[in-house]
Amino acid sequence: MTPVIVLAASASFPLPDQAAIVCRHGNVIDQPKGTLYIQRSFTNNKPIAAIPINSGNNYVLPGTARAFAISWNDGFPHYTAGAGGKQHLSWDWKHVSDLRFGKYVAKAVLVYNDGQRDVPLIESYTFWVIPWTLLFGVLIVLIVLVMGVIGWARLIVHGTKKVRSHAHRR
Repeated sequence: MTPVIVLAASASFPLPDQAAIVCRHGNVIDQPKGTLYIQRSFTNNKPIAAIPINSGNNYVLPGTARAFAISWNDGFPHYTAGAGGKQHLSWDWKHVSDLRFGKYVAKAVLVYNDGQRDVPLIESYTFWVIPWTLLFGVLIVLIVLVMGVIGWARLIVHGTKKVRSHAHRR
């Protein structure tokens, strides 16, 4: 049985910052190692992030599956662990140039030993990052600005009509 890797979002990893790499292994005890590359497209040569997989050198037993949790912590905004293990959104404005928005590809490159040689495995997963809270805030600001400009324009037009009506009375 050949090992299989699956990039998965689950109830415990619902965000694009976090993922589980599930490795179902064949008939050998092994320590798979590799890297998860976050890229804009599958063919990009330069990844945005390179995150190590199984940096703790954990084993996968024959016929079992093991999930390796990884986190993509650079970028703006991102989730961090707070008190009591609760996740909270971190808005570090120094990294605003690293705004996460759009389509991304997570490509896992994992190497395992089949008992004779090292065998590479590659799996990819496409996902979208849309910062809804940030977009909602920008939309509210734009609506307030447009309403302000419309109100200001009405005030100017109304004031001009008053001046003209006073000028015509004389």
